[in-house]
Amino acid sequence: MIKEALSKAFVYYYPLAGKIVTFDDGKLGINCNVDGIPFLEATANYELSSLHYLEGIDVPTSQKLVFDDDNPNNSHDHPLVFKVTKFLCGGFTLGMGLSHSVCDGFGAYKFFRALAKLASTVEKVSHQ
Repeated sequence: MIKEALSKAFVYYYPLAGKIVTFDDGKLGINCNVDGIPFLEATANYELSSLHYLEGIDVPTSQKLVFDDDNPNNSHDHPLVFKVTKFLCGGFTLGMGLSHSVCDGFGAYKFFRALAKLASTVEKVSHQ
């Protein structure tokens, strides 16, 4: 559902699926390619309730729910990285990393809101 919603969101937010490049003059740009984004899927062996539904979660635990690339040079050239963690209870978390050099907090909010709307549409269509 999330992957399908992302593919629909990229119609409108296509630069987020590119790669950040640095030009000779030091300015940043986006190379709009067809590589897509780093997308990880993880499974947790516990329920969200054991994390108090993320209420007051500590930093080391929360860091496990976001994208973590073994090669630090690899993830920095992507403006967007995503990680979905599924829990035993059926719940899941979305860990999104978005480069501030591409958009600010309000832009991230708009993208995430559009993604949520598209995901809810995908779910409705797939259950009919």
